[in-house]
Amino acid sequence: MQALAEELEVVYTRYADDIVFSGKSDMPNDLDASVKAIIVKDGWSISEGKFQVTKLPKRLKVHGLLVHGNEVRLTKGYRNKIRAFRHLIDNGKISKVDIPKLSGHIAYANFIDSLGVEVEGAHSEPISRWWSRFFQSLKNIESN
Repeated sequence: MQALAEELEVVYTRYADDIVFSGKSDMPNDLDASVKAIIVKDGWSISEGKFQVTKLPKRLKVHGLLVHGNEVRLTKGYRNKIRAFRHLIDNGKISKVDIPKLSGHIAYANFIDSLGVEVEGAHSEPISRWWSRFFQSLKNIESN
């Protein structure tokens, strides 16, 4: 995949089984067919329901985060959930067994907000480096 990305001059990012190709200009027309061919050749299958090609100005949601304009942020729906979780916790309406799960969501939202990173902007880091930093942070959290 990396060789394909370099050949086509696009950025390749992967986390587990999520694969993203990005760039500042239009993607090559044959990119999706090339990616599918590599995946099948390597013995994997593709869930066609999960395969999508999204181009601006449509909403770009990657790994559960909204990438639009020059920033990465949580979706509005997820922000609303976080606001509801905080309200329920603050008002004692959550059972003790559910608090760690909801607190984890709140910590994740706070973490994403704390990054405050613009991507692909004039004074920003490339999106591939941002994702690398993001996933390294997740690995650090998981290992603690």
